[in-house]
Amino acid sequence: MTSDALVSQREDELAIRDLANRYARMIDRRDWPELPRVFTPDCELSGQGYLMRGHAELGAGLRKIDMFSATQHCVLNQVTCLDGDRATGEFYCIANHIHERGGVSYKLDMGIRYDDHYLRTPDGWRLAKRVLNLIWQQDLPLDLPLAAPAKPARPTRPAKQNSRATTRKSAAAKRSPARPAKSAPRPKNAKAKKKPARKRPAR
Repeated sequence: MTSDALVSQREDELAIRDLANRYARMIDRRDWPELPRVFTPDCELSGQGYLMRGHAELGAGLRKIDMFSATQHCVLNQVTCLDGDRATGEFYCIANHIHERGGVSYKLDMGIRYDDHYLRTPDGWRLAKRVLNLIWQQDLPLDLPLAAPAKPARPTRPAKQNSRATTRKSAAAKRSPARPAKSAPRPKNAKAKKKPARKRPAR
């Protein structure tokens, strides 16, 4: 492949990726007038349990996403196979949907693989067909403390002593330091030991 052909291929791949990004932006912003810049007039969008054809059906069907207070579609891996003015491709996407149930906010996450068919038009590349393949999903409370497991109980602490009595004792100890213990009193009938008489020098 010549350098010019490689540059042309990369430009087409970037244009198709921009198309995937515009689709995600259109969904998340509810920007339905953007549909003609994303899909061909006779486009087809399908998934598990639904099939929509043309801008009118797509516009009505995609508006059902309004049941969620907010969404965020993050476009990931891209594989594109070009064939002149037509192309096929595959995109991975993580889609987040915020909704409420029983007064609690939830986030519905979906792992999606889009299988696409593209068509080059005078206005640029457009989606002619998109199939949404749901790989996995999970629906969890958005308030993380509610979803977190219970924390282990803290070890019990010994009961505190009466703080006032403790304060008084410590204050009294500071004012009057401990005195040495007195020697035991001498019994009354004990005889006092006589001191030895001092000898007087001879005169």
